[in-house]
Amino acid sequence: SRQQILSRTYNATGWKITSIHGKPISDEELPMSIIRKSGKPIYGFQHFIEIPERKKLLLTIDGAPVFGADKEFLGAVFTIKSAAE
Repeated sequence: SRQQILSRTYNATGWKITSIHGKPISDEELPMSIIRKSGKPIYGFQHFIEIPERKKLLLTIDGAPVFGADKEFLGAVFTIKSAAE
């Protein structure tokens, strides 16, 4: 359901995240982790997820870090485009 999808975290195992080559992607390889580690934006990151209806979606993700006044990493903002396989 829509609520199930919205309640999942970016790295939930239920997404069945794979690379564009079909290989599993670790949490450290996902955009949030890359941005957290580097402190820099990313553009055009692509991976597949599988949603509950068993459709595979190709996601293209752009993201940028968000910092507090003391330059502490607070999180990130993303734009995500999807296309069904």
